[in-house]
Amino acid sequence: MKARIPQTHLGVLAYSMGAAVALMCSAWNTDVEALVADSAFATHRSAVDYNIHHMLHLPSSPFFWLADALLWWRAGYHFRQVEPLRDIRAIAPRPILIIHDQKDSVVNPTTQHSSMQQQVSRKSYGSFLMPIIVEPTLLIDRYM
Repeated sequence: MKARIPQTHLGVLAYSMGAAVALMCSAWNTDVEALVADSAFATHRSAVDYNIHHMLHLPSSPFFWLADALLWWRAGYHFRQVEPLRDIRAIAPRPILIIHDQKDSVVNPTTQHSSMQQQVSRKSYGSFLMPIIVEPTLLIDRYM
């Protein structure tokens, strides 16, 4: 983008899986000057682990290898390849705002949020844990 339009300022606003991917891509692409990640997971594995435990009330380990194999077969990647937590430090000193709903049913907001918070520079990081349930479509509509 900067090569085509040098005076452009680029910020990224992303939600859920898109927010996780935006965190990873922003670490690799310095054209992104600021990032807002809403409901991103720290690692793909942690999101799957939380859902298996939350939905089935069972430990995830017996199912995890099968889910990872199916993901490789259907989508061509493994859970270990999608870990925004691994890349988030590289975004600093660019500003990052990470938002989570405290009652998120897809990821554990407390562990996801604190994991990411520990990895980034205090100078470039803002965070917000929403105390109420907000429908994702309402959030998306508010951004548009």
